[in-house]
Amino acid sequence: MNKKELRLRAMERSRDWWYCENMLHHPKQVGLLRMSFPQVFILIRDYGDAYFSNFKEFREHVAEVNFLDPSERGTADLEEICVDAWNFLRLSEEYDETAYNQLTNPIINDGEEP
Repeated sequence: MNKKELRLRAMERSRDWWYCENMLHHPKQVGLLRMSFPQVFILIRDYGDAYFSNFKEFREHVAEVNFLDPSERGTADLEEICVDAWNFLRLSEEYDETAYNQLTNPIINDGEEP
């Protein structure tokens, strides 16, 4: 697959993922919730660790995968789950960065100040 096809595949596979925060009680932690089979909650104890990690570090040391139904653990492809979670995080970060840049660097229309 070329890069465009890989990106489209990652976008499609991210539809059932959700980014979760509890800023009141766990300010540096985030969770990734997958609502399709198998349903998982991935705890990330420190978002900075995920942001600055490579995939291997993410899979082995950052992502704590918890199955909502523990009986699904035996039939799940843990590598595939981690790949999808990793791609979802990267796509989310890319989206956030684009939105931030649009807010901080607005398009100027006809030389007018924003």
